[in-house]
Amino acid sequence: MSERPDGLLDEHEVYSIIGDLGFSIASHFYADKKTDPAEVVAKVNADKLVAKGVVRYRKDNLLVTHKTDIGAIQFNIPKTEEGVDKAFKVFEERFGEQSPYKLEGVLFVEQMKMSGDFGTELLVSGYQDPFFGPTVCYGLGGTTVEYLKKVMLPNHAQVFMPALFHNADYSKILRDLPASLLAEGRARGTKKHLDHEIVEPTLKNVSQLISEYSQYNKKAKYIIDELEVNPTVALKGKLWALDGVMRVSERGTLPYFDSRTCGKPLDRVECLTNPKSVVVAGASTKNAGNPGSVILKQAKEFGVTETYALHPSAKEIFGTPAFKDLRGVMHARKGEKFDLLSIGIPAQAAGKVVKLAFDLNCCKAIQVVSGGFGETEHGSKMQQQLHDQLFSMSNDRPVVNGPNTVGNLKKDGLNTVFVSRERSN
Repeated sequence: MSERPDGLLDEHEVYSIIGDLGFSIASHFYADKKTDPAEVVAKVNADKLVAKGVVRYRKDNLLVTHKTDIGAIQFNIPKTEEGVDKAFKVFEERFGEQSPYKLEGVLFVEQMKMSGDFGTELLVSGYQDPFFGPTVCYGLGGTTVEYLKKVMLPNHAQVFMPALFHNADYSKILRDLPASLLAEGRARGTKKHLDHEIVEPTLKNVSQLISEYSQYNKKAKYIIDELEVNPTVALKGKLWALDGVMRVSERGTLPYFDSRTCGKPLDRVECLTNPKSVVVAGASTKNAGNPGSVILKQAKEFGVTETYALHPSAKEIFGTPAFKDLRGVMHARKGEKFDLLSIGIPAQAAGKVVKLAFDLNCCKAIQVVSGGFGETEHGSKMQQQLHDQLFSMSNDRPVVNGPNTVGNLKKDGLNTVFVSRERSN
């Protein structure tokens, strides 16, 4: 790892891994400066070749992954010894001693004939999300993907699938995704370039790989921080990898969590934005503009009929019944869990409310508006204790957003953002 400070594998090394996941890999051969061009010609089964320079920065030895930007890719190379030798010399001249880049070798790849139809360039990636853990992304890819994400309806360009959500079935989402409809010829006026039967097993394999090399595997010594195949091309019914990036890091001191006993209950994220019952800690009988008061009023205006407040002395706030602590709320609800606990009181008191919520396991989601946790020694210690308690709980536990959050906002959902639009943008 010390030789690769960025943790990036060379592209041909990535191919050797993802070829076992279900991707089709074009015929290729990696050549260093000592390789005989005749060996390249013999090893690559193709009419034309693409030459990809394996290039690193001289200053820090970081791998260049965007080859097009620096001219580290050549197309239409004849599969002859002369063609291979010329391509190598072009790179050697381009990345000579005066260049900020150094050439380590050249990856010669079969130049494939793509259909050019819209929707056949796809993206498959896996990464370690700080909230959801190992996550897989699938959807439209290629150089235009960022533009497509801007102009398409939300959640249509790509789909993100957390691997630790063990009960998840993404089949319907994947089948209805525009990328699937286009590549599989199920949208009007399109041709079939991909068999859907290839997609789900491949994505499942990516999910298993990044889960195995994550902190959720006790035996993992390394973490796959990122795996991206972009573009993945739909061609002849298969998913062809035309590029591959993989970043790996040593596990170090990352703690182990058993995803089966402390898996994130992702179905409860909906309770943050579309709750049917809300408890607010921090609503005031005197200050209608403080965070708790704003959130409580917005919940009532949104149509949440089961609203409660936590207050040391008040019996009701804005017509909402108030209780001294969560035990009172649970008694009034006859032990039934509520959807959302929103907390907007000072950190020390907030920590006690969160701990009691964990002890009682009385809610499905917790939003902690309060700051002051990580900013002080006592707050940091308290936050770590709450973190450890949360991850010691079973899957039947709340999802937590915060601390120090300004709230959540979702189209057609409950707006718990308590600050003005100007301040929250």
